Amino acid sequence: MIHLALALAAVASSPTIFTPSDLPRLAQGVPLGPEEEVTIRAWCRSDQEWSLGREGDVVTMTPRAVPGEAKLRWLALGSVKGPFKLVVAPEKPADPPKDAKAEAPAPPPRPALLVLDPDPQGDPNRLLDVARGEVASASPSPDARRDRSRTNREGA
Repeated sequence: MIHLALALAAVASSPTIFTPSDLPRLAQGVPLGPEEEVTIRAWCRSDQEWSLGREGDVVTMTPRAVPGEAKLRWLALGSVKGPFKLVVAPEKPADPPKDAKAEAPAPPPRPALLVLDPDPQGDPNRLLDVARGEVASASPSPDARRDRSRTNREGA
């Protein structure tokens, strides 16, 4: 949490990369001066469009599904000036067929990465060099611990 606080303090001077796990902290506020401006870019699938809307100090990212392949790409969402709180609106669900069984709703979409950059012409691709894992996919990295657990007889 301390590292995220330090990253938020540096947003106004350098590009800062965030993951979906940082969204609750971004919803609490991004400390910018009244005249400071950042460009928001999302590393997301090409079958998703994102738009920004601002109401007061709350900036809302709204997803929308579009047809196409699910290739990852950078999407410039827009610029924001002054302090703000960044939240993600839920995607509007499609009307389910009447004969569909009640299923648990899918988790709302989130961009794989977010960049807040003070340079409107900045290149976020260089930030992918510090990202761990496969950047050509939004899927979780392969990890045996996801599928299998060890017993105390197998060792640590």
